[in-house]
Amino acid sequence: MRTGSTHLAGCIFLLYERGELLVPAAVVERTIHADGHELRAGCVEAVATAPARRCRGHGSAVMREVGRYIDGSFELGALLSTGQHAFYERLGWRVWRGPTFVRLGGELVRTPDDDGSVLVRLTPLSPELDLTAPISCDWRPGDAW
Repeated sequence: MRTGSTHLAGCIFLLYERGELLVPAAVVERTIHADGHELRAGCVEAVATAPARRCRGHGSAVMREVGRYIDGSFELGALLSTGQHAFYERLGWRVWRGPTFVRLGGELVRTPDDDGSVLVRLTPLSPELDLTAPISCDWRPGDAW
């Protein structure tokens, strides 16, 4: 597995086999507010396995490396599920069961469509968190979460 360096855009994880890119993933730093805490979070984005290479452990291998990176670098890991909760849960991710919000200009805007789809990874740096409490992220263009 090749990984890019950490920089302003985040950290890139790439799994190649014989020169073919099988799985990319990225971790970008964001601020997440959860259960009264402002947390430095590693947010996972752009994970995909080449269709012909699925169900062979490649995605799991990349996500294990991503998890190790987040565990050693952030107070929380976060991702918006792609509907594959079981895949991520077996790798240590947990569904955030509380209501979701986006922070926009100092206001909290409710995002009920994201309820139940945000997954988090508690790390050694995480405070004790109630996974049923409200959670929010800062707004950004595209998908906020």
